[in-house]
Amino acid sequence: MKGSIRQRGQTYTAYWSTIDPGSGNRVQHTRGGFRTKGDAQKHLNAVRPLVDQGAGCPDRKMTVQELLAEWLAAKASEGLRNSTLGMYGNVVDGWLVPHIGGLRLDQLNSTRAGQLVDALRSPEGSSLGRGALSPRSVQLAVQVLKAATRWAFETGCVARDPLAGFKRPKAQTSPAATGAWTATEGQRVPLRGRRGPPEGRMVAVAVPGTPTG
Repeated sequence: MKGSIRQRGQTYTAYWSTIDPGSGNRVQHTRGGFRTKGDAQKHLNAVRPLVDQGAGCPDRKMTVQELLAEWLAAKASEGLRNSTLGMYGNVVDGWLVPHIGGLRLDQLNSTRAGQLVDALRSPEGSSLGRGALSPRSVQLAVQVLKAATRWAFETGCVARDPLAGFKRPKAQTSPAATGAWTATEGQRVPLRGRRGPPEGRMVAVAVPGTPTG
């Protein structure tokens, strides 16, 4: 895979291409907003092996769990803090994979995402032993999932983003939601791959590059 980097204003954009197996046409992909040229190069370095191994082909049959694992690896290559990566890992392992990890990516759609939201709001919402998730935690789970599917589209893993039109659920108060991460709880919950308390709070963390709608 060949790629290039261009400066656009105050940020840098990475460019690369894949071959559509159906038509044989070359499809260009971009990812922008990098603060430095080095950051854009790190992204290209993370994408290159995926494309070379066939991950960049739209017809690749991958599961949601496989997508989330590759997305986490790409995030790690961007130099995010361990606390942020650990928080993402907890969301993936505790909230997303138990419910939709075995689902094929080409089966993921807005209906399935809506069913995920219902499941997260149920007493079996979290495998971390927290029961039903709080409204904000449900929003965070959906935000992480949408970030992963958007990344899959931008890197050519899928021909389209299956959740592009799916909106984050509104933060409606639910008496069954016992999984809210308060400031005190956020300091107690261990992060994946770390020993000791996480840094900062884990409730209102925004996922870079993800629409807030």
